[in-house]
Amino acid sequence: MTDVSLELLDSPADMDYSHSLAKFDFMKSKVLYESFSDGSKSVNLVSHSLLAHDTRYTQPRKGAEATRHNVFDCILQPSKTGSNHASLQLELHYRSTRDGSCFTVVLNNLRVFLIFDWLQLLQDFLQVHVDKASDSSETQQLWSSSASGSSGAVMPKTVKSGVVTKRSTVPVSQDRCLELKVNVTGTEFVVVEDMSCLDTNAIILKGTTVLTYKPRLLDRPFSGSLAGVEVFSCRLGREQETALSIIDPVNVQVELCGNPVYRSSSGLLDAFNVEDIPPLLEIQFPVLDIRLSYIDIQLFLAIAKSIPSAKALPTPVSVEVTTGTGDSSKQESHNIKETQLNRLQDLGFEKEDCRRALFLCKGHLDQAATWLLENAENVSRHSSTRVDSSTSSHTAPLSGVELRADSICICLIDDCLDCDIPLAELTFSRLKVLQRIGSTQEGNASFTLSGDYYNRELSGWEPFIEPWPCCLSWQQQAAGRLHPPRFKMEVQAKQRLDINISSALLEQYTTTKSSWMADYCVEDRQELKTSPTLPWIGSSVDPPTFDMKLSKRRQPFVPYTLRNHTGCTMRFATLTTTPTRVALFHSSSADSVSDIHSSGNDESHNISLWREVLSGQEVPFEFEAREKLRHRHTHELKLHQLLVQVCGWEQVKPVSVDKVGVFFRCAVPDRNNSSNTVGSPVSKTNIIHPHVYFSALPPVRVVFAITMEGSARKVITVRSALMVKNKLDVLMEVRLDSPSAPDKPVVLPPIPPGQALAIPLHLTSWRLQARPKDMGMFFCKVPIHWTSVDRPGEISSSKRECQLADFDDGRQHNFRFYVVIKKENYPDQQPTKMQLSGNVQQIYRQPGHTVYLLPTMVLVNVLPCDLNFYIKGNAIKGSLKPGKEAVLHSADTSQNMELGVLLESFPVCKELLIPPGTQNYVVRMRLYDNNKRLLCLTIRIILRAQGALKILISAPYWLINKTGLPVIFRQDNGRADAAGQFEEHELARSLSPLLFSYTDKEQPSMCTMRVGKGIHPDGVPGWCQGFSLDGGSGVRAVKVIQQGNRPGLIYNIGISVRKGKGNYRDTQIVTFAPRYLLDNRSTHKLAFAQREFARGKGTFNPEGYISTLPGSSVVFHWPRNDYDHLLCVRLMDMTNCTWSGGFEVNKPKSFHISMRDMRGSCFYLRTEITLKEATYQISFTDTEQLPPPLRIDNMSEVPVQFWQHGVADIQLHTEVKPLSVLDYACDEPTLPPYLTLTVKGAGSSEVTADMNFFREYNKLYYENFIYIAATHTFSQKLERKHRLISCTELVLDVDPKTQRVILQKKEPGKRSQLWRMTGTGMLCHEGSSPPQSKPSQPRPLDSSLVLDIAGLAAVSDNNYEPLMLRRPDSRRSTTQTWYFTSGMLTCGLPRLVVQVKGGITGLSDGAEVVLGPDSGLLEPGPEHQFINQKMRPGSGVLSVQVLPDGPTRVLQISDFNQRRVVRSSTSPEQDKCKEDVMEKKPEQELEVFVNLDEGLGVSLVNKVPEELIFTTLSGLNVHFTRTASSEVLELSIQNIQVDNQLLGTTQPVMLWMTPSSGDSEINDSSPALQVNSVKVPSSLLLTTLFKHLMVTACHFTVIIEEKLLLKLLSFFGYGEAEAELEKLDENLHERSNEEAGPPQHYYFENLKISFPQIKLSVFTSHKLPPELKALKGTLGFPLVRFEDAIINMYPFTRVHPYETQEIIINDILKHFREELMSQAAQILGSVDFLGNPMGLLNDVTEGVSELIKYGNVGGLIRNVTHGVSNSAAKFAGTLSDGLGKTMDNRHQNEREYIRYHGATSGEHLVAGIHGLAHGIIGGMTSIITSTVEGVKTEGGVSGFFSGLGKGLVGTVTKPVAGALDFASETAQTVRDMASLSNHRVSVQRVRKPRCCRGPQGLLPHYSAGQAEGQEQLFCLTDNIQSEFFIAVEPMDSYHVLISSKVVYFLKPGDYVDREGIFLEVKYDDLYHCLVSKDHGKVYVQLTKKAENTNSGVAIPGPSHQKPMVHVKSESLAVKISQEINYAKSLYYEQQWMLPAEENEDCLLLDS
Repeated sequence: MTDVSLELLDSPADMDYSHSLAKFDFMKSKVLYESFSDGSKSVNLVSHSLLAHDTRYTQPRKGAEATRHNVFDCILQPSKTGSNHASLQLELHYRSTRDGSCFTVVLNNLRVFLIFDWLQLLQDFLQVHVDKASDSSETQQLWSSSASGSSGAVMPKTVKSGVVTKRSTVPVSQDRCLELKVNVTGTEFVVVEDMSCLDTNAIILKGTTVLTYKPRLLDRPFSGSLAGVEVFSCRLGREQETALSIIDPVNVQVELCGNPVYRSSSGLLDAFNVEDIPPLLEIQFPVLDIRLSYIDIQLFLAIAKSIPSAKALPTPVSVEVTTGTGDSSKQESHNIKETQLNRLQDLGFEKEDCRRALFLCKGHLDQAATWLLENAENVSRHSSTRVDSSTSSHTAPLSGVELRADSICICLIDDCLDCDIPLAELTFSRLKVLQRIGSTQEGNASFTLSGDYYNRELSGWEPFIEPWPCCLSWQQQAAGRLHPPRFKMEVQAKQRLDINISSALLEQYTTTKSSWMADYCVEDRQELKTSPTLPWIGSSVDPPTFDMKLSKRRQPFVPYTLRNHTGCTMRFATLTTTPTRVALFHSSSADSVSDIHSSGNDESHNISLWREVLSGQEVPFEFEAREKLRHRHTHELKLHQLLVQVCGWEQVKPVSVDKVGVFFRCAVPDRNNSSNTVGSPVSKTNIIHPHVYFSALPPVRVVFAITMEGSARKVITVRSALMVKNKLDVLMEVRLDSPSAPDKPVVLPPIPPGQALAIPLHLTSWRLQARPKDMGMFFCKVPIHWTSVDRPGEISSSKRECQLADFDDGRQHNFRFYVVIKKENYPDQQPTKMQLSGNVQQIYRQPGHTVYLLPTMVLVNVLPCDLNFYIKGNAIKGSLKPGKEAVLHSADTSQNMELGVLLESFPVCKELLIPPGTQNYVVRMRLYDNNKRLLCLTIRIILRAQGALKILISAPYWLINKTGLPVIFRQDNGRADAAGQFEEHELARSLSPLLFSYTDKEQPSMCTMRVGKGIHPDGVPGWCQGFSLDGGSGVRAVKVIQQGNRPGLIYNIGISVRKGKGNYRDTQIVTFAPRYLLDNRSTHKLAFAQREFARGKGTFNPEGYISTLPGSSVVFHWPRNDYDHLLCVRLMDMTNCTWSGGFEVNKPKSFHISMRDMRGSCFYLRTEITLKEATYQISFTDTEQLPPPLRIDNMSEVPVQFWQHGVADIQLHTEVKPLSVLDYACDEPTLPPYLTLTVKGAGSSEVTADMNFFREYNKLYYENFIYIAATHTFSQKLERKHRLISCTELVLDVDPKTQRVILQKKEPGKRSQLWRMTGTGMLCHEGSSPPQSKPSQPRPLDSSLVLDIAGLAAVSDNNYEPLMLRRPDSRRSTTQTWYFTSGMLTCGLPRLVVQVKGGITGLSDGAEVVLGPDSGLLEPGPEHQFINQKMRPGSGVLSVQVLPDGPTRVLQISDFNQRRVVRSSTSPEQDKCKEDVMEKKPEQELEVFVNLDEGLGVSLVNKVPEELIFTTLSGLNVHFTRTASSEVLELSIQNIQVDNQLLGTTQPVMLWMTPSSGDSEINDSSPALQVNSVKVPSSLLLTTLFKHLMVTACHFTVIIEEKLLLKLLSFFGYGEAEAELEKLDENLHERSNEEAGPPQHYYFENLKISFPQIKLSVFTSHKLPPELKALKGTLGFPLVRFEDAIINMYPFTRVHPYETQEIIINDILKHFREELMSQAAQILGSVDFLGNPMGLLNDVTEGVSELIKYGNVGGLIRNVTHGVSNSAAKFAGTLSDGLGKTMDNRHQNEREYIRYHGATSGEHLVAGIHGLAHGIIGGMTSIITSTVEGVKTEGGVSGFFSGLGKGLVGTVTKPVAGALDFASETAQTVRDMASLSNHRVSVQRVRKPRCCRGPQGLLPHYSAGQAEGQEQLFCLTDNIQSEFFIAVEPMDSYHVLISSKVVYFLKPGDYVDREGIFLEVKYDDLYHCLVSKDHGKVYVQLTKKAENTNSGVAIPGPSHQKPMVHVKSESLAVKISQEINYAKSLYYEQQWMLPAEENEDCLLLDS
């Protein structure tokens, strides 16, 4: 067949034309059908070219549907990658014989587009046909599976078989075996992101598959291998270039294992026979690499979004249907259901059941399935075999799936915005997963987890999860009758899970998070913008900008950039090599070097092509080309190096560019170059380079500065080592000229202020001159010489002047600046020796300097207002805005200068004299205002370098008035107001801060204030009590005395003081704020008033009320101070809203406020009071979202009235109708929440319930009287004619005159109709007895009248006796006892009933009632029927109780008799929840156990890198359960220990559990920390409900070491953003963040946090590095040294708090802060300068208790000695510390070291003796050493004298300190001997401090051996930080220790100090290290360098300098020699790297 096509037309029934749906083109195909006589037949379809098209959009369409959704109309096409187009594409082969049939499918080189909506339509189309045909279920089955399979595109086989069977339905006979083979090669499945765009992003799945199915092989019925399966994303159209792998090619084996053996077979399986166990599916693959990047994830999301939308696109069918009648729509829904029915039938149910289920569930499949499971009979249960054989799979279901993999690695890549770089990697190695399917759904997995993150600065991977083996198991429990389904999961691990958190990781996290969030938000905004253009999608005219939005294009990311700042042209090449090669290269044995140069291009050593870079140009470059397998190379240990050759010099040695830092190399002049010019003739910078002769070129130092820019790009700047930094505020020009050719100067481009410029490489030796640009100046006369500054770190400073070109006005306007030359810390190198012609040696000085151009004088205005400055006798003057700087160029600091400063309204100042040679100091300057009042400003002079001054002008105090009142300030007891305050300050608030200083030295430094006179013109303002301006916050009352007798006014003003930061450090900023700020965040307009004024006002506003609009706030002062400070509020926009009760506003809390309207209904506001600095901020919010605080549930049948106890106003009594619910909040918030209840109108008792206590209260009794009613008159069934008008609703009444009983019409509330039945059966008449208030007591009967008959004796037979009232009388009990029986009222006499004479007609108003004989009929006549009607429903007794319902307290009132019923059901709201729960299908429950025996270890590593702390939480158990009703979390940690991992610390453990004292045998196993919480679901939106949350800890011992504390603070980024400008907001107060919306509230029934006892010690550190010193300065509190202060803290408990998170956390912090403060005496008691009295007391008491308990005298003595000697040790130690401050550094260091050794080794006595000797010797030699030191450091005479002085002091102090050390250490020894054995056990570290530098400076995995080696090195080098550990290797008995400077060979055994070293070789001396063999023994040979050679070339020394060390195995020897060579190469690198700055001077220069 050629060109045969098959088209599918989709024609819905109700449309006139049919749509084309799909078209299959068989271009070259062949069909062969053969049939044989033995019944076998075969069918072949071979197709060489096959296409399938989506034809929905090819024909022209009408109208609105013309948009084209899918441009990929060719669904099935040959793959472009296929090699031969004529090859086979599809082959189907079917062969059937008598005993079996075989079916083979071959697919080759196809590309299939998965267009989901088309596949869906095709499936529907085929299924419709199938239904009409004979019901062969196979096609449907295959299709439904293919549709579901294709969406995930995971298992390709289903789709392929689907493609097949849609053309040939193979009827399979049951009895024969079918064998199936599917071969797929090179077929691709494509999922596109946007179907309407041709070059969209797509994800392609590609692979080769072989599947065979042979049911006859029982043990392996099915096997498949998927080879080279890969998933990658790309842009269609440019697939090869843009392909990026998501899943790397992987080989997967899939097998069905016929008879699986389960290791952990549960009991159920044993019941089966072996062959009954269904087969197990085994999946195996070696390594799976998944790479996921930010853009990939977005692509997946986009595709996932498009899938449902593709399905929901309007199919032509549904468009038409909507117009039709309802009937047709029913038909349509029936069609849709067809597919769903088949799905359900597949589950094995009858078709009819399925249809019914779908109908009931409105077409929801999953619900229908659950309905069927519960209600229908499952067919497949009965005949599983038959059904199985007829389904498409022909196998029994699986019993499980097993997955095995060597490793699965998930690599996350950050390619967001401007980078493309790995982020992190998770690896699961040795993974085994087994999931059981069938009756028991359970599974388990075991693997080793490890995680790494990519350190961008060092370009390498560092671990954040150390390898951690762990086991998971899970189980799905099916739902039972009583419990919903539950999923259980358990995590177990034996080993500790170690996590490393380093500074780099934290930084990476924050930067990635911010960049991803930024990108994500931008995207959202774009979507919003472009939504209107949606109708354009896919139409033929695309809007031009449209491409941009649809899919993000990946920007190619180039990781490196080279900047050429050398001033010359240069060439560079990249080189990728390995560390070993580099090491060999550095060990520079001649053969290996030539080796490297010769073989330039083997695998590990790639050199790229050379590229040229012009001067000033930037060139991006990369090492690895972009590849499909992204970032694979990051794991190889490769070094990326640059080879650079600057024109005119030879090529320099390669530089590694992986690390950030400053590196340098030396370049030798290139003498082979024929041309004699250097640099380009004209480069971009327009510098014309003069011809420099090459012979004159010196060797130069080329500097490579590598920095990170953006988030990941590394920039390598190549420059010379001479930098000029311009710190002036003008452009500066630099001119260079050669001493040999001064007529050809070179002017460099100008340097902008604050920038730096590197001097061109070839001109560094020329003379430098500078001048400001474009100011008409000459260059400075004196050139800038850097050669004189030659010691690293040295700084020299000198003045320069530039003169104006026109000389008219002398020296006034000359431009002066200072030149500061600083030698950078380039490592010392001998001046390079060069062999020029002959042996003439010329010495060149290498530049390595920074030249700073500094202004002579800078003024900084750190006042909040403008200032004017002038210099006396000089033309310099100007004005300066706040926070700005002025640079005075013409100021000459070498002369005396007088500086003056003037402010607005301060016209006079006393000038400040600044002499030359001024040092750093602070001085005050006096200013006088217009009224001659004095203000002192603070002038801080900072010497940046000699002669360059920076002058900060500040005021001691700023007083900022935010009170809204005019306020006047003065010094307490001062004679006049503070300067700068005038008339206008009396009238209104000043917006700008007032500058204030204390001017009167005699008076105390206190300030006072009063209100301005303008606010109360007739009052007299008084001064308040004085307050300090130096810290803290407070409040002051300011009075105004009124005239006459009126009470004074009082204003409360809050004061808060904070110290300025940065430049503002000399200023205290004092804010005066209103004490109360009312913030209206509700939606109403609010009015406020003090309670005294609002009382009784109802809905009217009193005078002086304050109102605020929604969203605004207002300051509040109490109008009258003598009244209660209670505030009231009302809603102004509700017309009849009354004032609320008064509430306190001076405690932080939150509550509801209730206001009534006239009808008594409530309005609520939520009030939250927070204290911010000195202001109470009272904010009001609406309460829609919040639950009410109280609720009254009236479940009885009577109306109940309640009011708050103590509220008199009758309008505030509220009625709750029967069976109703009312929300409530207290009317008077200040009164306790007691509610008083009565039953309305029933004269009942009162019960008062306290709403804070949940319990049952007293019963509430109410009088329940009865009417005795004539039943007949109440029944409605009377016919109209019988019914007389008069006889309506008659009841018994009493005629007041005659006391006779008559019938009267019922009138509610008429007392004479009310009766009461007593306990003895009497009917008491209520109307004739006095009303009673307390019905709870029984009423005395004698006062009342009861029902009786008129006659004296019993009634004779047919007599009628009238009824009347009589006094109760026990003798007449027969006629005074009444019963209601069977609808009649009878008395104690037999057969007599109460009735009316005259039958029915007698039932009339006023008729007399008599007692007469019974009629004897079964049905008593109407005149006989009397019943009791209760006046009120209910039993007369109500039970009252208070219950919690979440945050609401419920007062529940229920009838005593109904109590049993009511108890069970809770509040109505919860009932609603229950109903909801019933409707939903039961939710999946979840249960998680985590059990880590060894627990969790967290290690913090800072930037240095060094390990700070290691935290161990061992015995970690977590049990989490989530059910529909609650979430329960139980967490317990058995042991917590935090180790101080700093090397050389005396306190190795920072926190541990205090061991229980007393008997050490009793091991209390209470965990260190327990957390229990129960959370219940909440029906409210913003409320989280907790049943309880309890955190309990045991006793801890904490030792804080100052150095560690500061390092931790800096690790967590404390004190970084400090030096910002002080912003002054003019507003009265700061707005809080309302935009966040209403906050989440939390409710706890119980909240308890308990930290019972902490034993605290603090140790101060002596020598802190400068950065920690700076940090310590910002802390604001000094640490005091103390030991073992025991702090007992009460637990924090709250019952039923309902607050926001912020308030709860503040509450907790406040509680523990107060607890600590209350324990201050304990802490102060153990402060060291007192010795340790508390410790002494503790020890003595402990001893006494031992004596009493055990009669142990020794214990007493031991304890007391310990206490005394401990105090002595402390005392001596503190004193000697104090003396230590006067000594010189070296002595102090040695002293510290001796003490450290004593503390760590425990040999205090030895240390003491050492210390004493050290002190005496130090004292003797002190004068000499100190003097020499002084001359060395300070130089010259001054140094000599200062050193001599120090030495004289040292002569005395050193021996004294030594003696005190001795005393201290001896006392320590005594203490240790006396120390009690049990509770002072020393705690050991969990592990030694880790080694933090591996190869490339990256963090290595933890290794105990390395940690040990590092500690050993630390002991050897006596704590010198600059030498760090690299490796340690054991050899025979001794071992070798390799550090960054030296190799040590150590003898076995423990040696103190350096005695154990038998060979030590410094890398400076090491030539190289080789392995040599001699007589069968292996040696490591270290060749040292020769001592001195004339040439600078290193050569191996003579033989005696080749020490050899014997090693037992050759492999070890090779390893050691490699490590030593590597360490040497690192040392070499270190020599060529500029170390980071440490001293403080440079900070000043750079500031």
